[in-house]
Amino acid sequence: MQCGGKDFIGATTCVDGYHCGEITEYFFQCRPAVEYGSLETTTTEDNDEDDDTTRRLRRV
Repeated sequence: MQCGGKDFIGATTCVDGYHCGEITEYFFQCRPAVEYGSLETTTTEDNDEDDDTTRRLRRV
């Protein structure tokens, strides 16, 4: 469903769980809020004696 873009006239909101994402300057489309590749991976170091490294995923 189109939700925006240059010269677009119409609804600019998406249903829950979707966001309005730019496809081109003229076409924005409602897309799932969580898509492949939209999770950011961060690395944090654990402060205990064995000095292990842990990975945590955070929604962006």
